[in-house]
Amino acid sequence: MMREKSILTLSAAAAVVFALAGTIVGLLTASQVILFDGLYSFISVGLSLLSVGAAAFKQKEDTRRYPFGKTMVDPLVVLIKYSVIALLVAGSMAAAIYALFTGGRDTALGGALVYAVFGALTCAVAYSLFLKGTRRKTTPLLEAEKNQWLMDALISGGVVLGFFAAFVFSLLETTAALVPYTDPVLMLLMTAYFLPVPVREIRRAVAQLLEQRPDGGESEAVEDAIHRAVADEPIDESIIRLAHVGSTLWVEMDIIVTDPVRLQRLSEQDELRRRIAGVLPEEDVWLTISFTADRKWAL
Repeated sequence: MMREKSILTLSAAAAVVFALAGTIVGLLTASQVILFDGLYSFISVGLSLLSVGAAAFKQKEDTRRYPFGKTMVDPLVVLIKYSVIALLVAGSMAAAIYALFTGGRDTALGGALVYAVFGALTCAVAYSLFLKGTRRKTTPLLEAEKNQWLMDALISGGVVLGFFAAFVFSLLETTAALVPYTDPVLMLLMTAYFLPVPVREIRRAVAQLLEQRPDGGESEAVEDAIHRAVADEPIDESIIRLAHVGSTLWVEMDIIVTDPVRLQRLSEQDELRRRIAGVLPEEDVWLTISFTADRKWAL
């Protein structure tokens, strides 16, 4: 958690610098695209600070007030972040459509193009550092932050293409009239491409908040491993419930043993628990195993 907090703090600091530069250059060049990029980055700063606060909140142990831990913080923050991003993308799409029907946008080339290249490179470097730093171990908050920098980099790259296309069009008399439309067209294409990303992440965060059974084969793999581990045990039936919330895998298993002679000793039950725990994925796991002779207590 200390590593997570440090990375998120550094990301927030970098986003502040990028946001200030974008806003100032946008005002100086009268470029709506760059101004939007700067304002978008300011909102990203707020989202980054939200992630830092969430990491600090998780770091403070308080088992009395939160006896089941604070894993719900991760999907809650991810839901908030991507909901805001979805609104930004939708708003950008609406602005691009409006610009197309109102004569396009006048873009200030030169300094604006230089800044766009600088912004794209800065975001790309930040994303590559996140990619390298989270290669061995990551968390939902770091993944959300990394994806945020990737979206920033791609948006800035689109701005570069827009200004470069506008520059090329301005050199030709036959295409000069298209210059005001290059920026909104590219913006519309980018937003249409990016919109599925926050929608997908919102759905995933909601699924975790509702403690939905993991999909993508994860549940089947965990259940198969558990069944193989207890295959030789005198178990009549077992009911397994799984949920993946944040970085924690929740595993609840009710073992039904109708024969009163079987698995009565605590040492036998604990040995079975150790065997099951040994086949679970190497990550944060909350494992609960209960034994009962009456099936109704397992339902």
